[in-house]
Amino acid sequence: MADTDSGIHPATPTPIRVFILESAPLALTMIRRDLESQSDITVVGSAKSTQDGINQLDDLNVQVICANLNHPVLELHHFIRKILQKSALPILLYSVNSKDQEECNLFHLLEAGAADLFPTPLSDLFQGDLDERQRLAKRVRILARINHAALPKESDLQHRPTPLPDKPAPALNMVIVGATLGGPQAIKEVLAPLSTTFPAPILCIVHLPAQLMPELAGWLSQHVRMPIHILEDNTVPAPGAIYLPPADNHIYLDNRGRVRLDESPPINNRRPSISRIMESAARHLGETVAGVLLSGAGTDGLRGLQAIYQAGGVTLVQSRDSALSFDLPRQAMQLGAARYILSGADIGKALITLSGLSESTPSPELETNGPHLLIVEDSPTQAFKLKKTLQQNGYRITTAKDGQEGLEKTHQEHPELIVSDVSMPRMDGFELCQAIKSDPAIKHIPVILLTALTNPGEILKGLDAGADNYLTKPWQEADILLHIAEILKQSNSADSAESANAPGLEVSFGDQTYVITSTRRQILNLLLATYQRTLNQNQTLSDQQLDLKMLNMKLVEQVQNRDQLNQRLETEIQERVRIEAGQEKLLSELEQANSELDDFAHIISHDLKAPFRSIGSLANWIVSDYGQQLDADGTEMVELLARRATRINDLIDALLQYTKVSRINDTLTDVNLNRLIKRIIKQIEPSDQIDIQIPIPLPNIHFDERRAEQIFHHLLDNAIRFMEQPTGHVTINWQQRDHWYQFQISDTGPGIDSRYFEKIFQVFQTLQPRDDLETIGMGLAITRKIIMQYQGKIQVNSTLGQGSTFTFTLPLKPDPLPKRFEQQQEQSA
Repeated sequence: MADTDSGIHPATPTPIRVFILESAPLALTMIRRDLESQSDITVVGSAKSTQDGINQLDDLNVQVICANLNHPVLELHHFIRKILQKSALPILLYSVNSKDQEECNLFHLLEAGAADLFPTPLSDLFQGDLDERQRLAKRVRILARINHAALPKESDLQHRPTPLPDKPAPALNMVIVGATLGGPQAIKEVLAPLSTTFPAPILCIVHLPAQLMPELAGWLSQHVRMPIHILEDNTVPAPGAIYLPPADNHIYLDNRGRVRLDESPPINNRRPSISRIMESAARHLGETVAGVLLSGAGTDGLRGLQAIYQAGGVTLVQSRDSALSFDLPRQAMQLGAARYILSGADIGKALITLSGLSESTPSPELETNGPHLLIVEDSPTQAFKLKKTLQQNGYRITTAKDGQEGLEKTHQEHPELIVSDVSMPRMDGFELCQAIKSDPAIKHIPVILLTALTNPGEILKGLDAGADNYLTKPWQEADILLHIAEILKQSNSADSAESANAPGLEVSFGDQTYVITSTRRQILNLLLATYQRTLNQNQTLSDQQLDLKMLNMKLVEQVQNRDQLNQRLETEIQERVRIEAGQEKLLSELEQANSELDDFAHIISHDLKAPFRSIGSLANWIVSDYGQQLDADGTEMVELLARRATRINDLIDALLQYTKVSRINDTLTDVNLNRLIKRIIKQIEPSDQIDIQIPIPLPNIHFDERRAEQIFHHLLDNAIRFMEQPTGHVTINWQQRDHWYQFQISDTGPGIDSRYFEKIFQVFQTLQPRDDLETIGMGLAITRKIIMQYQGKIQVNSTLGQGSTFTFTLPLKPDPLPKRFEQQQEQSA
């Protein structure tokens, strides 16, 4: 409702205010044209030089800055720094020609604070189709939302940073970091605290133009201590290294732990996709993978982070205060997929804690004076973890990547104990153990086998090879340290001198024959290890059976609930079928009633109106032909008879209008209200002393023109008819609210007592005697019925002696009549 004299203005979105730093007039003209062709973007200023731009921006309320890369790097760097010292304005870098990107060190500008880079040279876009050229406007819209994506700090507890983790994760075999808008700077901040001692590989996916990935690797290498590699197909990522994807390829992890390249179509318009690598890592590594989402916009990475969270892995997202764009982390939190919410620097610290490292952790390269062990393992991650564990407990460690290399290093270095994986290329663990035990020079060296296999043939094969013990994967730190200590102790005992030349014992199992030449202690160690593992497996099986029983109970309960739900659903379906059948019958009866009402209206219109028109005509003839023979009272009575006949005729017309409001299929068209109001005023013919004002031009509305004319005609006629003074003012105002137009028609008439606010909208109701002012009391009733037919509302606000204001709403996009009828039926039900 209007409370000012200036009228009500429609609510329209405020355009995004853009400033352009461009020295070339032609390029400036083209980029300004393309941006301003969008209704929600306006260019508020431009400058040819960086200094001119700095001076102008002091006086402009700018939301996004677009800057051409053809300016000197030092000048652009100074411009960005100077602007960001005053306000956190997002700056979009673009180029007109491809060579501008090649000659400019973009990452130094991004490090200075530039928010984003538009990858395609504008010279290509200006020759392209309209859809392609609108991508620049889309980038501007994303940047304009940066400051609006964050929620109020004082009330948004959900998005506040969480405490740092205080203990290591059970295992950490891989870290995947994803970022989009503002990604390079955020990734640098996370990786800076990490060193080459980090026990897992780190895969980084940042959305940048494909041709910039080598430059990103070079820039990052200046700020981080870990080596940086561009991934190749079939790569096994090594711990303590950072990997970036190659140009325009998806990457994913296969079931052997190798990273594969994929040129399948983009996902969420992105290739590489953050979600693709995260989902594959969650599937194959489970709880041993950590996912990190940093500054960014869009949705890529959300599904992947959720997959890691559901697999039991660690998930971290960048906090609002440290992220250039909080949109991507905020969505991850809303999905419930973020375990930790931290700044970029704190994410790096959290990864160190989760990996089990600290500032006091010795480097894997640090040698000690303890026993010398050889680790033979083809998995770099597993070898690194085992090496770190043993070094931290005082052992000197040498590593080999397979059995062949392990045998060579055994001859060269004569370690005191060997820990070997079983499944390896070239020479497996059994073959390595057999080769060691067959060589008199090294057969005294104990061998512990690490295997994921658990069948009896595996045990016999280990005895046949002469293994001293074996452990299953995944190994526990306490178990492996205990077994190593025991075997090293036993290797110096008298039992270790037991002759290996005694005849072997042949054992058949299945279709295989094994010759056991192990010492009694070796056999006992293997049997005890098998027994312990069996106990552990039985306990695990017992726990799993209990879990399965609980799961079955829940499943039975869910099935029962489902049966009950199905019964309710079947009942609801039957009830709906019954209601729909009733609605069909009701519609049929309604059509019949409408048809009968049309016939009745036809009778009233033609058969009832005709006599009253005749009565009016006869009364007028009597006054005209016999007026001189009538006295004053007779003339007045005949004139009163004519007026009564006219009133009855008008009443019949009004009743027909009222009954037809909900029965006519409206035709929705674009209605120019300004022209419509002029036509209505000409029909009403108000006196010259009545001033009708429209402060703001009325809108074009999508509506039935006849209905719109009835609404405005009745309201304007009502305002003018009841104006008691010879002079007066009528004002028509409007504004747009959400999905509605709100109109107000105000007058300076006598006003209405609040007791009658509802009465005036009822049929045949007037506030003055009909003989004093010829009226039938149907106009406002018809008006309200039309407005309510379109789900609108109408009300009056008035004070005696100060005029009245009628306020009503009409929809921006009215529903067709059948849909409105269904809505009314649902409301009635």
